[in-house]
Amino acid sequence: MEIKFTSQKPEYIELPHPVPAKKHIPDWYKNMSRFMGAPRKLDATSNNGVLEKSLTIKACVPVLDFFTSGYIIPLWQDVLVERELSGGLKFNWPDGDVPLIGEHPKAQVKESPFEKESDGTAIYKFLCPWRFKTPPGYSCFFFSPFYHRTDLEILPAIVDTDGMAEVNFPFLYKGQGRENLYSSGTPLIQVLPFKRDDWTHTVEEGSELETRKVKTMFFQSFSKAYKERFHKKKVFL
Repeated sequence: MEIKFTSQKPEYIELPHPVPAKKHIPDWYKNMSRFMGAPRKLDATSNNGVLEKSLTIKACVPVLDFFTSGYIIPLWQDVLVERELSGGLKFNWPDGDVPLIGEHPKAQVKESPFEKESDGTAIYKFLCPWRFKTPPGYSCFFFSPFYHRTDLEILPAIVDTDGMAEVNFPFLYKGQGRENLYSSGTPLIQVLPFKRDDWTHTVEEGSELETRKVKTMFFQSFSKAYKERFHKKKVFL
């Protein structure tokens, strides 16, 4: 499958553009240790059959899967946010020929949690310079790249991008102080394409045998049990 990111204008290609999420692994994650204590050869040791683990989040394969799934849309210009004495927010960016920030009236989130959480006198949105196209039957989940921790919190949404290509991104501003600068290239939005399927559900008592089978497979070895026995590779290029 292929997702296409198309620029509105030819010159927008010169802006920081969407890339696979694996190209934006945070530095804090790259630099942290795999172990809570001193490094060792095994992920766990055993005391009379009781595993004792000392791993950090660095060793969690599901977290790494989240980091590397989908695509990142970086901030395409520097943004300076100033807090005015009136309580409103002023957004400044270098290239006035490239629209960056729009707004909605705050009444659109009246009686929702976002009415109190939004900082300023309006609900602001990023006017995205990219268009999104997925094959028939595929949509996109758009959200803030959670582990990058930013003051610009994108309101998550699902868009059927096999028909609707233009997407703008309302956000909550969580910055403190009179002014804050956010640099071009900062991870801003994560995009996860997915195939639409119909689902049903059941609620039932679990099988003790199935639980024991999974546990037995998981505890066959001291290291990399989930990665080697349960994990399925995901590819985003």
